[in-house]
Amino acid sequence: MLTALINHLARRPAPPAPVADPDALRATPLGPLVGFADQRGTHAWLGIAYAQPPVGSLRWKAPRAPLAWREPKAALAYGPIAMQFAGETIGAPESTWGSIVGSEDCLTLNVRAPRMTPVEARLARLPVMVWIHGGGNTVGTAAAYPVLRNLAGHDQVLVVSLNYRLGIFGWFSLAELASDGDTPEDRSGNFGTLDIIAALNWVRQNIASFGGDPDNVTVFGESAGALNVYSLLASPLAKGLFHKAIAQSPLTLSNTVEQARSGHALGSRALLERWRCAPDALRARPAAELLAAIVPGPLGFYDTPQLLRDGVVLPLAPMQELFTDTKRYNAVPLIIGSNRDEYKLFMAKNPEFVRMVFGKVPLIRDRAAYERYARYMSDLWKAACVDQQAASMVASGNADVWVYRFDWDEHPDLPFIHPPVLLGANHALEMAFVMRDVDGELDPFRCVSKSNRAGRQQVSDAMGDYWTSFARHGAPKAGAALPAWRRWRNQADADKLMLFDSDAGGGVRMDRLQLDPEALGRALDADPAFQPQERVKLYARMFRWSAFVEPISAAQFSSFARRHGQDRGADEFRPTSWP
Repeated sequence: MLTALINHLARRPAPPAPVADPDALRATPLGPLVGFADQRGTHAWLGIAYAQPPVGSLRWKAPRAPLAWREPKAALAYGPIAMQFAGETIGAPESTWGSIVGSEDCLTLNVRAPRMTPVEARLARLPVMVWIHGGGNTVGTAAAYPVLRNLAGHDQVLVVSLNYRLGIFGWFSLAELASDGDTPEDRSGNFGTLDIIAALNWVRQNIASFGGDPDNVTVFGESAGALNVYSLLASPLAKGLFHKAIAQSPLTLSNTVEQARSGHALGSRALLERWRCAPDALRARPAAELLAAIVPGPLGFYDTPQLLRDGVVLPLAPMQELFTDTKRYNAVPLIIGSNRDEYKLFMAKNPEFVRMVFGKVPLIRDRAAYERYARYMSDLWKAACVDQQAASMVASGNADVWVYRFDWDEHPDLPFIHPPVLLGANHALEMAFVMRDVDGELDPFRCVSKSNRAGRQQVSDAMGDYWTSFARHGAPKAGAALPAWRRWRNQADADKLMLFDSDAGGGVRMDRLQLDPEALGRALDADPAFQPQERVKLYARMFRWSAFVEPISAAQFSSFARRHGQDRGADEFRPTSWP
């Protein structure tokens, strides 16, 4: 059933082919582009190259500036998706899941703007929002978000979305690939990060031609896209290219160069053994052959080293350390937050927690255990990746930090499946609300119904208003009917975050909730709801194997396990799926 809920993109009828609109002709510094009139009173330009194709000798190199042209070029179709395994996130038919799709020639972006004439565009200087898609940095595409037009049309902003290199093509470090003419960026291994920075450079140089203000740019992203927002805060190469940031359900993952080479199951040394290929021949191997050496997990994800702390693109210190000192990161105004039931999305098809009837319908095995596991894992995500980072940034002197939690969970309650329990306020659900989609265009979980429209409209209006006012003015504000969203403060009795829910769930309101990983560990240690083995397993999943915190040592885990009468190693509880 979840497959049917998620895999909506593949079933949507194809829209009519766009037709070039003379009013959408824009003279950019690189050459003239013509777009088309889109819905919501907008213009769109799709598939614009922001760098040269990273193919052949440019595989695993920093992106090169795009070449100029003279004649008007039509920008009417999305560019190719990046190399990846097909899955739900790109709307691939179920029969193709796990197959290799995409192209290395993927470095394109899309621009959506209020409909204007060329003369009006030159004078407009509207706020710019740059969307970075998620997908574990191994899957995904900007083409999945046409609803970004809603922000452009409703809020009079420009919205840019982009593709970037993913997985082993985006983050890969092997010393033998270096050559004499390489730049430090070429040697960094951070090609996906450099792609995003290249797109921001394109925005800096070209967006005024579309009506945007290059001095008022907000980056925003979800999940791995939010992790990439964090990487932009950390990267000295991104300084000055954006002025505000929004991280929706971020992670704080990064790796040392040594980990990326020899300290990971999919590090470059391990992959080189699988490929059975000399390093100097790797750039000639077909991309699909390289990717075929990996077995994907659910959704097409795979766990590969990413965001490499090379000392050039990213500092040598972890992001969590950088965020304690405003001199060590790009301390711009920031919104960060998470969803109350983030982790349920990754449990809802996992046979450890559900049984699939007819291979399609997920039925929860043990509702109480399901809720306990989801609560602790979701709370750890918030504690480690949102609250700790907000507290550090504010303590470091960046007072302009706002935090939220998304709580809306009013899915239609289907018999047996019970999506309000199975999914709740799950990971990725908030995107449609931020993008003002109440009609169900971005509805991967099939939560849209007439009965919940009023509540969805209420939350979507609030989030859309706060997000775009932040992009415009540097502070999230909304109409008089909504509460003032106060900045995060570290005082114990201070309001900390905005909760987003409909009136049925308590409404949009401020709250003092703050979570801490160590406190969650102590709570799990003492929680009377757990039997010893369940408790120890969850402790291993949270603090040894999760993507949210630096892993504890085997000795630390063993100490916890023995205290609860379990003489077992953490490896016994290693999950089979990521994250």
